[in-house]
Amino acid sequence: NLLKENELKKMNDTEKWLLAGAYKLAGIEQTAKQISSEAGTKVQDYNELNETYGSGLRDKAIILEMLTLFKSNNQANDLYNEILKALSSDEWYSTQTLGYSLMAVGKYIQANSQDFNKNPDMSGYILMPDGKRIGFNTAKVNFNQIIPDGFEGKQISIHLDKKTNVKNVFINLEWNGVPINPNISDEKKNLSLDVDWLNEDGKTLDITNLKQGTSFYGHFRITNISGLSLSELALVQLIPSGWEIENTRLSNDSAPAWTTSYKLNMEKYTDIRDDRIMWFFDLPSNQKYYDFVVKLNAITEGKFILPPTIAETMYSKNYRAVKTGKNIFVKNK
Repeated sequence: NLLKENELKKMNDTEKWLLAGAYKLAGIEQTAKQISSEAGTKVQDYNELNETYGSGLRDKAIILEMLTLFKSNNQANDLYNEILKALSSDEWYSTQTLGYSLMAVGKYIQANSQDFNKNPDMSGYILMPDGKRIGFNTAKVNFNQIIPDGFEGKQISIHLDKKTNVKNVFINLEWNGVPINPNISDEKKNLSLDVDWLNEDGKTLDITNLKQGTSFYGHFRITNISGLSLSELALVQLIPSGWEIENTRLSNDSAPAWTTSYKLNMEKYTDIRDDRIMWFFDLPSNQKYYDFVVKLNAITEGKFILPPTIAETMYSKNYRAVKTGKNIFVKNK
C-alpha cells in the first residue's frame, strides 16, 4: 500500500506489474486490475553485475510471468516468442537472466498446456548427412533420438509430417566429449591477466619439466583495464593431475618474503579443491591490480596438460581474461 500510494507514478513497467501481481495474489482484484491497466511492456536494455543481477531480458521474463498470472494472453504471446528467440540465440546470459526466463516460459506453457499438449502427435523423420532417414512417431510431448555415429558436425535436418498437430515444436541437438587437446587461446577483454610460475626463492621456474617433490608457486596478477569498478569476479586455475595444491591455510604458513610487494589477500572468498583453486573478489576502479599466490607441489610422474587460467566477471561476458595452458612433465626424482 505504501508503494502504491507513494511510488506508483515513479515505477517502470516491470515494477508496476510486480505490484499489480502482489495485489492479485492477495485477492484485491480491483486494485490489481487498476495498476496492471497502467503498465505496459516497455523494458530498458541493461545488465547489472551485482545486487539483483537484473537485465532487460530478465525484466521481460518478470512481465511475462505477470501477464500469465493475469491471463493477458495477447500481450503474453508476443513476449513469450520474444524471450524464446533470445534463449535460442547464441547470446551469453547470466544465471539470473536464464533462470527467470526459463521459469516464466515454463509458467506460460503450464498455463496454456491444453493448447500445447492437446492430443500431441509428432511424426516425421531425421535426415542424416549420408541420406539415411530415421523415422519417428510419438504421442508424447517429447521425442529423443540417440545418434551414435554418422554426424561428425555435419548438417542434420528434421522433417515433420503434415499430420503433426502440436502447436510448437522445438529442436535441441546435444553432444559431449573430452577434447584431445584444449583449443583455447589467450584473451583480454577489459581485464588483463599475467601468470608467473616461481620457485621457492621467487625466481622464474620452467614448469614444463619438474622433478617429483618440487615445491613452487603460481602467481597471478589481475589488472582492471576497463576504467570501471567491477564486482563478482572469479579467478580459476585448474591444476594438472601430477600436481597438488598445498593448502597453506591449514598449515598456517606465512607468505614468502618476496611477496611483500604484491597486493595479496584482497579476495572475499577462496575455494581450494583437489583439482583447482578459485578466488572470488571485487576490483574497484581505484585499484589497478590484485595479486594471488598459490603454493604447489609436483607429485605424480608423467605427462599432463595444464589447463588455462581464467579470470572473469561472473555476470557479464564483457570482462574476461584467459591465459592458455601448456603441456607439462613431472619426472622421477
